[in-house]
Amino acid sequence: MNNLLEILSSVDYEDNGSLHLTEIREIGGDLALLFDVIADEHPDLPRNIEVTGVLTRENTLSAGYVHEFEISQDHVLLWHYTKPYALVSFYGKALDALSVVGALYARHVDLVEDWIPFHKYMNSEVLLAELIAGSFGMLAEGPEPLVLAYAEVMQSYGFTTSHHSSVLPGDWVGESADLSVLILDKSNVIASAFLANALD
Repeated sequence: MNNLLEILSSVDYEDNGSLHLTEIREIGGDLALLFDVIADEHPDLPRNIEVTGVLTRENTLSAGYVHEFEISQDHVLLWHYTKPYALVSFYGKALDALSVVGALYARHVDLVEDWIPFHKYMNSEVLLAELIAGSFGMLAEGPEPLVLAYAEVMQSYGFTTSHHSSVLPGDWVGESADLSVLILDKSNVIASAFLANALD
């Protein structure tokens, strides 16, 4: 991480400055983010900084003021690209399918908080409670750490589960080893790398 990115990551913007994402531009496969920065602890920090996400995979950004600027190479948001994929099936009976749904949701939140929507990797062909009440089926397909945690929940309710390897999604297979995520509050950008340059 270059020095500008380290400084941007270290500032407490709620108490010691402000960080305003003023513009988002797509340039080829890259994403350029323009920031207006005030950092009381770093008076020499340039006011206008451009952060580029190189070979951007996805983003959920919108312009505005943010309080958190963090870059990570080990975050649950990256699992979609970096973890092996598995498909989990189940067989068995539950006395109360809604209780199982609740337990699956609780385990999901415990593992990934709200960074990944609960429904993202679940079987979307039928409502989850109906699927579980039906006694067998494909439960979920996605990153192993998440869907195998779902399997553990199902086993705790007496279901038999099985899983097998699945295929990584998208066009980025084999290119996912060095991805990073830039987190701006609850929005994010996933890219191969991030670079920062002063504009003044």
